[in-house]
Amino acid sequence: MVDFAGYLMPITYPNGIVSEYKEVRNSAGIFDVSHMGQIFIHGAKSKRFIQEIITNDIESISEGQALYTVMCNKDGGVIDDLILYELSKTRYLMIVNASNIEKDYDWLCENNDMGVSIINQSSIYSLIALQGPKTYSLARKVFPEIPKKLGFFNHVSFKSKYGNTLVSRTGYTGEHGYEIMIENDNALNLWNDLLELNIAPCGLASRDILRLEMCYCLYGNDLNDKTTPLSANLGWVTKLEKENFLGKDALIKDTSTDMLVPFKLLDRGIPRKGYKIVCSEREVGYVSSGAHSPILSTGIGMGYINKNYIKSNEKIYIDIRGSLIQIELLKGPFIKKTSLLINE
Repeated sequence: MVDFAGYLMPITYPNGIVSEYKEVRNSAGIFDVSHMGQIFIHGAKSKRFIQEIITNDIESISEGQALYTVMCNKDGGVIDDLILYELSKTRYLMIVNASNIEKDYDWLCENNDMGVSIINQSSIYSLIALQGPKTYSLARKVFPEIPKKLGFFNHVSFKSKYGNTLVSRTGYTGEHGYEIMIENDNALNLWNDLLELNIAPCGLASRDILRLEMCYCLYGNDLNDKTTPLSANLGWVTKLEKENFLGKDALIKDTSTDMLVPFKLLDRGIPRKGYKIVCSEREVGYVSSGAHSPILSTGIGMGYINKNYIKSNEKIYIDIRGSLIQIELLKGPFIKKTSLLINE
């Protein structure tokens, strides 16, 4: 157990990191992600307000759908990456990173010039992620209310034996799965019922490997208020053709010299956050995230590298405690045949 954004969180359970990883890739696992924040926005002008706050296009979703996006500061730096849920045409939910809850809430309130209601209810709700290729049937054993063909990034709300329930087809592992939001008082009952189905509990360590294999960004590692979504390869959620949104002017003029690039090690070793990336005895970047991939049997990671070296023919290395380990730059994700990618 470790402190994570003010919460006591499990790194791993007794069966170990690799066991948890394999359960999610091959069967099913559950993660307690109740540290994530819930911020509700509602009012007649809520859609217009959010459109000016986020980089993605809110017009691309409708009631019952969700959207991955980022919020930028006026300099184009990433305040947070988040999932936005349209609950109705005038009511929305943001699921935000735990370490950014207060920062996000303050930013929203500071820029609220349309009189919308912004309510931070992060202390009220728990969130449990059920992830893996076998979750199709397992989720409906607990929640028969879930539609059989709930599409990716779609969600449904209903009253269950756990009270008010929101189930979304989202996740952070690259596998088919669901994220379940209920009030805190009912969370332990749901957790225990999922354990009764022999679903493996999983911790932060296996979750980090799973998301890294998919090249999903982690705020605080791959994203921060100095990095732009364009340099982090999040141009696909940055709609510069939209009318004005916070940070747009800076992003149009983005002069970032470094880009976030996935890589794998060509020899033994594990890249860690902060390790130097070297080319021709010059430091040309740094590792933002790294881990050992059980399925690839090698070290993998993502790092910010100077654009001039990304497409060069020169060899690039990671400096691991004084030893230079050569890396190969790749196009993510590292794993391309997950239940999510195959079925979607």
